[in-house]
Amino acid sequence: MKSIIFTSFVSILLATGIAAADKPNILWITSEDNSPYLGCYGDETARTPNIDAFAKISSRYENCFSNAAVCAPARQTLITGIYATSLGGQHMRSDVTFPDHVKYFPSYLKNFGYFTTNNNKTDYNGGPRDRKAGLTKAWDQNGNKAHWKNRPSGRPFFSVFNLGQTHESRLFPKVWEGRELKTDPKHVKVPKYLPDTSTIRLDIARYYDCIEEMDLAFGKLINEIKSAGLMEETIIFYFSDHGGSLPRGKSYIYDSGTRVPLIVHIPKKWKSWRPTQPSKSLDRLVSFVDFAPTVLNLAGISIPEYMQGIPFLGPSSDKERDYVFTFRGRRGERYNIMRGVRDKKYLYIRNFSPHEPLFEHNGYSFGIPGYADWARGFFKAFYYKDAVNPDWSWPQSLRDNYSSLEFFLKAGDEHGPSLSYSHFPGSSNLNLLFLTKPDTSNINTDDFVRLRSEFREALKNHILSTHDSLFYSEGLKDRDYNNFQNQDIYKLKELYDFVDYFQKEIWVQHPASSGFGPTKTSITIEEAVTSENSVLRYWGIICGIAKGRVSISTETLEKLLDDPEPLIQILAARALAKKGQSEKPLKVLKKYLKSDDEILQLNAILAVDYRMLDKKDTEILSILKTIDKYYAKRVADWILADRKL
Repeated sequence: MKSIIFTSFVSILLATGIAAADKPNILWITSEDNSPYLGCYGDETARTPNIDAFAKISSRYENCFSNAAVCAPARQTLITGIYATSLGGQHMRSDVTFPDHVKYFPSYLKNFGYFTTNNNKTDYNGGPRDRKAGLTKAWDQNGNKAHWKNRPSGRPFFSVFNLGQTHESRLFPKVWEGRELKTDPKHVKVPKYLPDTSTIRLDIARYYDCIEEMDLAFGKLINEIKSAGLMEETIIFYFSDHGGSLPRGKSYIYDSGTRVPLIVHIPKKWKSWRPTQPSKSLDRLVSFVDFAPTVLNLAGISIPEYMQGIPFLGPSSDKERDYVFTFRGRRGERYNIMRGVRDKKYLYIRNFSPHEPLFEHNGYSFGIPGYADWARGFFKAFYYKDAVNPDWSWPQSLRDNYSSLEFFLKAGDEHGPSLSYSHFPGSSNLNLLFLTKPDTSNINTDDFVRLRSEFREALKNHILSTHDSLFYSEGLKDRDYNNFQNQDIYKLKELYDFVDYFQKEIWVQHPASSGFGPTKTSITIEEAVTSENSVLRYWGIICGIAKGRVSISTETLEKLLDDPEPLIQILAARALAKKGQSEKPLKVLKKYLKSDDEILQLNAILAVDYRMLDKKDTEILSILKTIDKYYAKRVADWILADRKL
């Protein structure tokens, strides 16, 4: 068997004319859920001697961003070189099927003679139709024993090691039972977007202890390379999969959720590829969609045309991006559909679900004690003002508040000052410029309007050019890549203009004076909700749900209760409830609360959570107590506990 492998490898080298010695080994070391809380990034609390030492012989990127703020969609982008939004994988655990031409990118390295190993996470949120075959084509070894040391002699390797010491779950209280805390909570810095409480400080201290553990594991991997005499033969990447575990980090597409450390060591043999002198930093914009084409570029492999990233290292890597594009879909059991645009100075976020609260309970994250303090502080600051709210949950009337359509933010220190407005539910790690009220101490009004217009146009062009599955909502029938590309089924520009127009008309009070006029659309809401196109019908209802009213007739909504798309039936039921009806909407929701389809059941229970539960409705209560599907159960448990039912 070894003879066959060796013969095949030699054949590859002869065919390509490349000697094994001229092909760099490539090592990825990824950590989970951590922002740049590292000594080499200026954090004085962090104890990261191994990563800091590595940074002294490497290049450090100041502007690297995960395209998603949660793991599986971020890793789908990493493993394909395609935005997960183009594949439909922006929602957590959506497990989409890739089109036939899209591969896990290590398969190109394997076919080129590399020994490929993955230790040990394959959280890709989807894959080829035959997942097992796809993994076999990508990895020579895949699992907790996979290692570059197992390669045939002389064969170059591409190896991935995933470090889980900083994962969100490591801040759950059970993990800390009987464990000694090294970091003093009194000496940590509390980001300005979090309340300064003893619980938050304890979480931060524990997080720094986790980072120290991760640094030790990182050092072990580097020492293995050194001991094998391979430091001068190996290009090494260190980065995190998205932002940190603390409240308002992971899941949120502010910098606290998407900005990650990236440190790359390139040996002297390939010093012409070094972007800086060792130990120096650079401000080049990089995002996860760029990683796959970059690795292929370093290995001397042609980059497939379908990849959407830009190589940032190796030959022909001079082209730099002007923007990084980020996205948010469903994280766990909650939907907040957002898209972000980041350059070196500003972050623009467009919220396509302003009819939902910006801040919502997530059962997994709330396993971290500080989330309760954040929730309490959040609503005290933005709704109760100076009143005291002793319970960390909040009344139904507050959960019905809406979020903003847009956010425009000026980049700043994570621990620096933040500016917010009382009608905006959630402060930022950045100096906030919100709608028509820019912070003129940072930027004048004319520049604000101009910049926002540029970012909005960049986002629209990106959504259209990448065939973003933004509007093809999870739960609609036949939601797949082929339909995202089909202009007859998924009329993306028409949908964008329609949603853009009506959301602005509803949510912006003074569009003319703010340079914020809506894009024109030829479709009315009534035409949208009666269209033959299910995607347009769905968004017609979304756009018809406004602050305090629903601009769709009761008669039309009642007809939609029998729509061929179950998801539209659920949304119509929610809209009717907002208009004051209960009997017909509840009948529909009870039906889908019992559905075997997890996404339909989740959407039904979310409608119940938002506004439809009556303590007297014993049938709904009995249904909630029997729900056992993963995400829907989280919401059911939350409803029963929050409302003490």
